Amino acid sequence: MWVAQKKNGKYIIRERYTDPYTGKTKIASLVIERNTSQAINKGSAVLSEKIKNLTKINYSYNKKTFGELYEEWFRYYKIQNKRTSWIKVPFMVDKHILPVITKEMLIDRVDAPLIMKIVDTMYTFGTYSLNYTKQTRTTLSAIFSFAVDKEYLETNPVTKTKVMPKREIERQQRKKLNDKYLENAELHLLLEALYANPRCQLHAMIAEFLALTGLRYGELQAIQWKNFTEKSISIEGTLDYTLSRMQDAVKTSTKNESSERVVELPQKAINILLDIKNINTMKYGIAPEDYIFISNQKTPLTIHAFNSIIKRVAKNAGISKNVTSHIFRHTHVSILSESNIPLKAIMERVGHSDANTTLQIYNHVTKKSKAQITNALDNIF
Repeated sequence: MWVAQKKNGKYIIRERYTDPYTGKTKIASLVIERNTSQAINKGSAVLSEKIKNLTKINYSYNKKTFGELYEEWFRYYKIQNKRTSWIKVPFMVDKHILPVITKEMLIDRVDAPLIMKIVDTMYTFGTYSLNYTKQTRTTLSAIFSFAVDKEYLETNPVTKTKVMPKREIERQQRKKLNDKYLENAELHLLLEALYANPRCQLHAMIAEFLALTGLRYGELQAIQWKNFTEKSISIEGTLDYTLSRMQDAVKTSTKNESSERVVELPQKAINILLDIKNINTMKYGIAPEDYIFISNQKTPLTIHAFNSIIKRVAKNAGISKNVTSHIFRHTHVSILSESNIPLKAIMERVGHSDANTTLQIYNHVTKKSKAQITNALDNIF
């Protein structure tokens, strides 16, 4: 602090302080009548209070650590999202974010270069996939968006970053797009192998039903007889057993708003449900609240049990692709694409509001169809 005399004979005391919004040094001042110890002490106290008011707005924000922000955000996130969504977050944060942005770090010190360090470690110079790295960045962006909503920060530093695809690796991945779905011949080969095994009848019916409807496996597990109207099924939830046994599974909401839908059934799919209805009625009896695709334990077949069987059967049948429950969803998209069904209609049927893989498969299959058209024309004469 220092004192200077003004031209009018009065005195002015000045004090430097740091602007909490810019980090720059500024000067606060106060006019006093006389240059005496008593006047200066009194003015100094007033000036200190003035500086306190100038800096107190963001003082608590500057003291907010990333650990505190994450814990506060996660409390909200758990309430607003399904358990299957939030249960993965702590591992992602501990594994990839906290080694770079530590819990003790002040959130207003986190900048784009620091965030890009996470991206570079995971993907640019690392071995994690593009999609998983994008998911991690999206989670971090949600945390800092929460900070902006709470007025802890003015801007979200994550918005200044991008995850740039590695051209050669992404080119190779696009080449593998065929592996994401089964060709018609492969689908028929797998279904024949499953139906030929008396112990795989339920697996066969599930696989065929998934290919005919494009359902997610969790949606299929959660279908109850009350959801079947003889011509369609209403998708209103998924089955959550991530932290419990299948016997204690809970039917929760769908993945997102677009996932809640009514799926019109082709006759083959209807016949599958009618066959299961007869089987379950003879074995256990059925009620509207009962799940449809149940195992001998009278509970829906777990995804692990389903995948382990179809992987083995597919391999024995000579199918080299990674066959899991989700490949039937992509197969359904490819079947509709080959039938020239509009993309919007396909996305509505499978419950997608924004689906990159659906779009990729649609474009890929329609390009193949165009090539088949020209080949057919070339063979006319």
